[in-house]
Order: sequence, then structure tokens, then C-alpha cells
Amino acid sequence: MKKLMPFIFLICSISGYSAKYYFSTSGSDSNSGLTTGLPKQTLTAANALTLAANDSILFKRGDTFLGSLTAQRWNMGYGAYGTGNKPVISGFQTITGWSDQGSGIYRASATASASCNMVTVDGVSKAMGRWPKTDWLTMTTSTGRTSFTDDELPASPSWTGAEVVIKKNNWTIDRSLITNHSGTTITYTSGSTNNPVAVDGLKQYFFQKSLTTLSQTGTTLGEWYCDGTYLYMYFGANDPTSYVVKASTVTTVLTINGKNTVAANNLTIEGGNSYNVYIPASVNITLNNCSINFSGNIGVYAPGSPPVTIDGCNISDSNGCGIYMTGNGSIIRDCVINNSGLLSGMGGTDGFSYWGVRITSTGGLVEYNQITNCGYCGLMFYNNNFIVRYNKIDTNCSILTDGACIYTFIGNPATSSGQRVHNNILLNGNANGLYNDNNANHIEWDNNTVINMAKSGMHMNDPYFVNVHNNTFFNAVLTGISIQNLHMGGGYAHDNTLSSNVIAQGVNTARMTSLIDNSTFTTDDFGTSDNNTFVVESTGLNVHKAEWVLPSYTLNNYTFAGWKTFTGQESETILKAKVLSSLRLEYNDTKSPITVQLGANYKGITSDVDYTEVTLQPFTSVLLYRQDPDPVPGDRAAGTYHKKMLVYHKQRMMF
Repeated sequence: MKKLMPFIFLICSISGYSAKYYFSTSGSDSNSGLTTGLPKQTLTAANALTLAANDSILFKRGDTFLGSLTAQRWNMGYGAYGTGNKPVISGFQTITGWSDQGSGIYRASATASASCNMVTVDGVSKAMGRWPKTDWLTMTTSTGRTSFTDDELPASPSWTGAEVVIKKNNWTIDRSLITNHSGTTITYTSGSTNNPVAVDGLKQYFFQKSLTTLSQTGTTLGEWYCDGTYLYMYFGANDPTSYVVKASTVTTVLTINGKNTVAANNLTIEGGNSYNVYIPASVNITLNNCSINFSGNIGVYAPGSPPVTIDGCNISDSNGCGIYMTGNGSIIRDCVINNSGLLSGMGGTDGFSYWGVRITSTGGLVEYNQITNCGYCGLMFYNNNFIVRYNKIDTNCSILTDGACIYTFIGNPATSSGQRVHNNILLNGNANGLYNDNNANHIEWDNNTVINMAKSGMHMNDPYFVNVHNNTFFNAVLTGISIQNLHMGGGYAHDNTLSSNVIAQGVNTARMTSLIDNSTFTTDDFGTSDNNTFVVESTGLNVHKAEWVLPSYTLNNYTFAGWKTFTGQESETILKAKVLSSLRLEYNDTKSPITVQLGANYKGITSDVDYTEVTLQPFTSVLLYRQDPDPVPGDRAAGTYHKKMLVYHKQRMMF
């Protein structure tokens, strides 16, 4: 026993060591930092500390610290002390000293590099100047991913040295350096491996990252260009000193590289030109209750770090992606992720941009998050044993439309397991609600509520052994559920199950289900479908469709009875004729049960139970209809309602 005592004492003394170092902008780097009365001052001093295990660095609430942080060791933490707002760790420089350059353009000295990708005006992120201002130009011809011609492109001004932003396809916006502009031909160095393809019949592009863009007609306040020495900004007739302009000056604000068991709590992290938080090759990293704002590319980027937990964080205004993680066992919980990838051309060049969340994590969990306003998909996930549940995703695919609120893919016919997506509330998408793409298999999609989609409530390419059940799809413009056989990556659609879903559409052209075959001229193996409830204002033709592309294109529309005969499915499925204005969809996007007073007599669309009030469990919904006589299809009230819904989607599809 006596021989063991010194060893035990050593372990206890090390594990118990937990010094706290305090930082305040009113402090001094010559202070010890060990008390709130003698705080250190700068992030340079924070990065220079020699820490022991379990030490922490605390920043004073209400203060703003300029520069960047790099985790110095394993087993350490960052946090806050005092009262008030979270301390701000900022990669921004406030721009002052504007000089008039004429034509409404001003310039000021900036330490931002020529690759600056995040500028704000009065707390609103701004895109760099572009031409044309809102529309896209159209290529006449293109050669691989090196050059293109546009017969309508003027030879002057020259765009050599600027960037060309190309919509390579409906899921990639690329940005590339222009090496030569000669006549109507642009030669460029591609930022990605994609060749331009026609999107809606057009190969589209625009120019940016040139001072020339600020002198073009239609320039608006806040458009900018940075050459590494000066920041140029268009203010028009406005006084630039009336605005607070900030530009990113650091590549990454918080870096945790190769360090394990590090936590950051209660911080505001902003202004990284590439990343606000960068976590490569680390284990057991936690971000808790942080605000992570205004990233030039990705808010939180964690490649190959298992696991990373992001809990209770607000992540907003990321030009590329809110969160991008690849480490196994990662968790995103109780976060609010807003305004991801909303500015065309300001995302990255690798095709992994404009997402709210992109997470590829075996054993991952995404739950209780709100993801709003994304240029592309709200949430993309894949890998085995992955759970997506209790999330609300609202308004996405405003820029790129081959996507969904929740999207997954595999890319080859490898068998996967343990994936489930359930009890999510999805709203107002400019594409699909749920998207099971490219051989994604053995996935359970259940108890999701999907409302107001510009394409399909759910779309699937080459799915197999996918179980879609007990979901509600309400008012999708094209189709409730669509299955397409593409034979991508060697896989094909087979052995899927659709059951106990509710699909409610406003008009017959918005079909209940559709089957599309691009390769085998058969839909026989797609799977089974039964015990569903279909709701549409008329039971006539066009309720369902089957479409074939090869060997020759054909399209057949079906009545419900004809569809049952054609597919041999839906023997227990019910079709109800109800106009959309007689339906009422209630949902609960909170963690607690709620009771809704309906103010009239309603029946459940699936149960025909009478309701004057309805109690909903968390992240569930119910579709009801009025017991009063249904409005006649085409009457003034119903007709106006449908028209508004359809115009809404048409407007969204024009982006």
C-alpha cells in the first residue's frame, strides 16, 4: 500500500488541475489572467498560453475579441464569464476611411485578402458585385470545363482575371478563375470536376470578382470588390460613414486540429473567410450554446473527427454550408440553422455548397433542429445507423432545385442498414420534401409531415428495400410520391414498401403517385403499395401516372381504378374527393403535446372521427376536413384558394 500512495497522489493532482484563464478587452497581456481582476486581453495571448489538462480559457461577456483562436492541447475548454451577451470571437475588420472614387463607388484600406468572401453591411451579409445583376447569361457552346462561347457577349469590358460563376448542373454552382477573355470566348480554370450541362435547356453563367461589376447599371448598395489592399463598395448617393461595414480578415476563427476532448461553450464566433469553426482529425469535440455567424464558406467544418457534438447552437449566414461533418457518431441537436448558401456564386467550388447541413456519419443523430432558408438542401445525410428525427425544415432549394428538405444518397448498390427518418416537419420547399437518391437503400421514412413542395412530397431514384409509411404529404405541385428507375451506379428500384401514407393534393395534375422508368421499360419490381389514403378534388384521370423514357418515351395517365389494375396494388387504399380549401392540416413542431381548438366541427381524413379540438404529440400532424358540405370544385372561394397556391409554387420554381 505504501508503494502505491505516491502514484495515486500524482494521478489525483493532475486530474484535479483546472486553472481558469480570464480575458477581457480592458485587461493586459502582462497580467496573469488567473483572476477576473487581472485578466489578459488578446487572442494572441490566449494562443500562447501553456495549458494543463482540464484548463479553460474564459472570455468576458459583452466584449469582442478580434483575430483567431487555435486549441493548444487536449482536454481543454473555452467559455464565458460575467453577465450580458456572449463574448464575441471575431474575424472581422470594421472598415473606415472611405474615399470617393466616383460613380457612387468608394474605397477604403482593408487587411482582407483578395480572396475575401464575407462582407457585411449593418449586420447583413452582402454578395460581391456581379454582372449581370440578377439574371444569368447563356452559353452558346462549351468545351469541357475549360472554355465556352456566348455569341451575345461583348468583347469589352474584358473579364480576364475575374471569376465566372457557372451553374454546372441542378446541384452544383461552380466558380472559376477566368484566364482569358477573347471576343465572345471565355477560358477558365474549373473549380470543380463537373462539365456544364443544360439546366432547363440552358447553360448559364455570370461574372463576379471584378471592379468592373460595380460600375455596371443596376448596382445596388453594398455590392463590393476586394483586391487585397482596398475594399471597394457601391454606396450610390449615400454617405458610407452612415453604415457599419465589416470584412473578414482571417481564414478560420476557431481551429481545433488534432486535439481531443475540447469544448467551446457560450461563445459568439463570426467572420471566418473560409470557416468559423474548423475541426479536422480530432475526437470528442463539443460546441454548446454558441452563436456561429457570417462564415465565408462553412459555419462548422469537421472532416474526419469522431464524434463532434453540436448542441443548442445558432448558426446563420454561411455562404457555403451551415454545418459539414464527416466523423462517425456525430450529433446535431437543438440547433437553429438559418440562411445557408443564399447568395449565388458566394459558396465553395467543390459542389458541396448551399446546404443547411451536410453530415456523413455512421451512427449519426440529427434531432430537434430548425433549418430555415437554404440555397440547396436543408439536410443531407448518409451512412449506416443514422437517425434523423424531430426536425423542422422550412424554405430551401431557392438556388439549386435537384434536392429536398431532407436528402440522402449512396452512389453505388452497396447495402446499407439502420437508417431512419421520422417525425420531421417539412415546409415550403422549392423542390422535394424527402429525396431518397442514387441507390439509397434499407431506409425507413415514417411519420413525417411534408407541406407545400414545388416538386414531389417524396422522390426516389433507384431505391430498394425502402419503407415509406405513415407520412402525410400535403399539396405538392407535381406528385405526392415519385419513384424513378435510373439504373445509376448499377442499382435499380426494387422491393420497396409504401403503406399507410396520406397524400392530399389540390388538383388532379398534382398526382398521387408516379412511376418513371429510364432504362428497363418495366415497373414490375418497384415494390408494394397499399393501405394509403389519397385525397384529391376529383377522382378522374391524371390521379396517377407511369412514364417510360427508353426505348421510346411514353406517358400514361390513370384513374385510381385504372392504376390499381395496372400496378396490381392499392387494394385497401382509399381515394377521397375533397377540395383543398375544405382540408385543415395541423402540426406540432414543439417538444410538448399541444391541444388545438378547431372552432368548428371536423373529421379526421383517415379515421372519420369527429373533432372540435385535437391534441397532437410532438412532431406529429393530423389532416382534417370540414363536416359542412364541401365547396363545389370551381366555386369562387375554392377556386381563389387553389389559384393562390399554384401561383405561389410557380413563382418559387422560377429561381
